[in-house]
Amino acid sequence: MIAVSSNVSSQIDVLPSLLAMLGLPGQEQLFGHDMLETGASPQRAFISNYQEIGYYKNDTLVVLAPNRKVEAFSVDPQTGIHPSCR
Repeated sequence: MIAVSSNVSSQIDVLPSLLAMLGLPGQEQLFGHDMLETGASPQRAFISNYQEIGYYKNDTLVVLAPNRKVEAFSVDPQTGIHPSCR
């Protein structure tokens, strides 16, 4: 079975989605949401690497880095990611 979703999602949403597809309980104990559930999934994503964590919502990406560095970016699907002055 191939599942396709246009919802914004990230790594924390994979396990709840798999549990839902398999019909298993436990989703309510996780931070993520079922990616395939229409309308109920929050349109947000957490993005991370070994030093930075990003939070994407409403076409804005906020990145937290070491030494209290915070950056904000505007995300436009047509033109890309641009620094934000917020």
